[in-house]
Amino acid sequence: MIIVPNPPTYNVPGPAPLPDNVTRATLHEMSSLYASLDRYELAKTLMDNFDRFVDPDNPGFLTLDYLQYIALGLAGNQFTLADQVLVFEVLNRAGFAASLDLDEKGESNRKFDRQDIHNYQDALFTEHEERTAGPDAR
Repeated sequence: MIIVPNPPTYNVPGPAPLPDNVTRATLHEMSSLYASLDRYELAKTLMDNFDRFVDPDNPGFLTLDYLQYIALGLAGNQFTLADQVLVFEVLNRAGFAASLDLDEKGESNRKFDRQDIHNYQDALFTEHEERTAGPDAR
């Protein structure tokens, strides 16, 4: 994960303390769940949660900077631990965020919108279908 040297400041309170009932096993279980998703399923999960992760400084977009804040617990207490673990997986899955981050010219702009995620899902659809359909469907 790349940490921006002078990160933007968001007008949100500091990270919420972890609830007493959260254990390392719970964190491990959440992390394992997201890690087990293929790229198509991870993109679908991100799309399902798109509105939660929109950067307040860039309406309509998820930005890599704001996602890093969420993953680190610095974007305020409106995000759950599950949100943080999901965003951490999005940022750390090899090539995943970089594939979403490409603009019309194929260059990185450190942000993406719903259409970018949709385009990525379309590109992965055939691969996902082959993987999940099983041997009888081929």
